[in-house]
Amino acid sequence: LYVPDQLHHATLNYGAETWGVTFVVDELAPITPLHEAAQADSAGSIRALLLNGASVDAVASNGGTPLHYAAGLGHASAAKALLAGGASVHARAKDGLRPLHLAAAGGHSEAVKVLVEHGAPLEARDEYGHTALDLAVKLGQDGVAQLLRSCSAEFTTSSHTDQ
Repeated sequence: LYVPDQLHHATLNYGAETWGVTFVVDELAPITPLHEAAQADSAGSIRALLLNGASVDAVASNGGTPLHYAAGLGHASAAKALLAGGASVHARAKDGLRPLHLAAAGGHSEAVKVLVEHGAPLEARDEYGHTALDLAVKLGQDGVAQLLRSCSAEFTTSSHTDQ
């Protein structure tokens, strides 16, 4: 079945979540319809899926939750809907990245603000010892770095060497 966009994918597949069927977007990262809705920045689909029993912290094969996907794409409205549904800002993907790391690395200021407002740990480190601020600085996301500094995030010069 060809579905032209992610919003329709999420809408068509919301029932699959109820019956425990996993929707596969690519062979490397099977994800649920809730992940799809987060990718599509569809707060309405997220709310509908959660009302129908979707697991807000469902984990894809890469360890990412729907909040990781929303944060990494800078979808602040999707992140808000997930957080309102009980998503954890503390969730860690397989590489130790938290949603705040992904939002910061992508330069997504609005998503960073939403996550910080919901208690995202500013000093959390990935498996390489990087904080969200470290990643923002390393990747040239100056606006996000400034935002994180204003939230009292400490730049860790002792992080692992630049790669």
